[in-house]
Amino acid sequence: MPISVKSVVSKLLAFAGLVSTTTSRELEKRDTDIDWLNYQSEEAYKQSELITPLEWGQLNFIHTTDTHGWLEGHATDDRYKANFGEFKSFVQRMKDIAARKNVDLIVIDTGDLHDGTGFSDLTTPDGIYTDEIFKNLPFDVLTIGNHELYNSDVSKYTYSSFVPHWNGRYLTSNVDIFDPNTGKQVPFGKRSYYFTTSHGVRIMAFGFLFNFRGHSSATVVTPVEDAIKTDWFQNDIHRNDVDLFLVLGHIPVRNWDEWRKLHAAIRAAQPNTPIQMFGGHSHDRDFTVFDDSATALESGRYCETVGWLSIDGLVASSAPVQHTGSKVSGVQSVQAYANLPHPNVALSYSRRYMDFNRGAFVFHTGTTDATFDTSDGSNLSQQIMSYRQQLDMSEPFGCNPQNYYMTEVPHDSKYSLFRFFNEEVFPDIVKNERGDLPRVIFSSGGAFRANFYKGEFNKDTMFQVSPYNTDYFNYLPDVPYSYVRYAYEKLNGGNKLRDDEAKYHKVPGYTTYDDLGGNGDDTLHSNVPYYTAPNLMFQEVNIDTNDEPETVDVIALNYLQKKLTAAINEAAGKQLYKTGDWLQYFVREDHRDSLTDILPLYAEKHWPKHCSN
Repeated sequence: MPISVKSVVSKLLAFAGLVSTTTSRELEKRDTDIDWLNYQSEEAYKQSELITPLEWGQLNFIHTTDTHGWLEGHATDDRYKANFGEFKSFVQRMKDIAARKNVDLIVIDTGDLHDGTGFSDLTTPDGIYTDEIFKNLPFDVLTIGNHELYNSDVSKYTYSSFVPHWNGRYLTSNVDIFDPNTGKQVPFGKRSYYFTTSHGVRIMAFGFLFNFRGHSSATVVTPVEDAIKTDWFQNDIHRNDVDLFLVLGHIPVRNWDEWRKLHAAIRAAQPNTPIQMFGGHSHDRDFTVFDDSATALESGRYCETVGWLSIDGLVASSAPVQHTGSKVSGVQSVQAYANLPHPNVALSYSRRYMDFNRGAFVFHTGTTDATFDTSDGSNLSQQIMSYRQQLDMSEPFGCNPQNYYMTEVPHDSKYSLFRFFNEEVFPDIVKNERGDLPRVIFSSGGAFRANFYKGEFNKDTMFQVSPYNTDYFNYLPDVPYSYVRYAYEKLNGGNKLRDDEAKYHKVPGYTTYDDLGGNGDDTLHSNVPYYTAPNLMFQEVNIDTNDEPETVDVIALNYLQKKLTAAINEAAGKQLYKTGDWLQYFVREDHRDSLTDILPLYAEKHWPKHCSN
């Protein structure tokens, strides 16, 4: 059932947000209007007047998630410039404050340590140095993320070298691994962890991963709905010596059924015991309410956010009541299933999303720039610098002439990272001896991870923009053009392809609204627009729409091949291709032909190597 190409071209491309009929003058005006996005970090980031102090409760949490290797900090952005050494100083100072206040403080992480920077991804296996840095932080409980499971070598290294360091506090309630020594399927970490805080709160902790199917053959992920039926889990949630259930999950905290199932299972067994959940994976700042004594916090991504949660009103705690926070009884929850037992305990909560920078850390610890650092934190900062030097990350590929953004600008903006790759980088670099033939290039917004800022572009930045060095471009030659356009329409309209105040100057940044309103960000920012990343990216090369070719080469990232094959066959009304028909398209003798390599090749070809002062 081929469709008319000319009748759908404008509609399809406008729908994708990649090509627009907007006039050049309109685009120029709009890009001038958003020029504030070119905020330069060299400007002093004086945010102390804009920070709101934290509220402490009897039981307090510091939370990180989805750090993805950014432990060295964001060198080009003062908003998130602190490194993990400074974060260690912050945690140690906060532990001291908790002791002075006579309250509890628990430090947790909910996974995804890999795939995001050269610092984490230039080692073999990736994460060797960043795992060592991570082990220097006094985390009390941790859990796993899906990025620990894509690559068998990473999983095995994490299992053998990272997990043992935590002495049973690295929790994987539904993730197993085939032991490299015995070949037997065993829990990746511990299923659960029971402990008592210094102020007598008895806690049963779990660590779950969402129902992830993209893991390697070295690991097994049991669906949450099956894991909660197991004898060990049912025994743990029916214990009568638990004052609070602490559930870590690499699962987004809003509108995910895995959380609803976990909450319902615990609530059915313990109608009145508080449940505190911490999520991850979607890279959001968010706080959701399940019932009067069950909430969930998610704390952003990429060492841009430190999450803070305080709980007050715990009868089981010997810590003095702090009389802070607010009840969540008035929040109408849409997260929990209906008709669950309703707890007779209403706790008070305060949550905050702290910007990951030294100024915020100094402010919240009540120190000065001169007194903030601890010796342990300074030593860890030095270790980070040493590791960076060993990885030789500073040698530049070129000098990027401008900022490119993922979600802060429309896809047809000259500042759009997606447009830059789709219209300039891919057509120029991804080609072979058939490069003069009509071709289309399929990629995805999910192939990119971070904004790309003006200035030096080096090995570290290479992984920050796109860490997927196992993704390659393959192709089907001579595919009927009309079938290709039908496949684009079919897939771009379907499921995602990757499962995956006025007195003071406010810097653009996070402005978060969650179940408790809009006062969660510790630092006030001016609002940044958000445009959803494109599902499917499609670029025509060497094609004249006034003289359409009969066939084209279809080039696509390897993880798109299965769905593209099915869509083309559907357009043809028969099986023209199998997944195995795809051929290698972009192959280089120096092996610089993965998705991660494309931008460095473009930079070396078009940009000066060094930035002029």
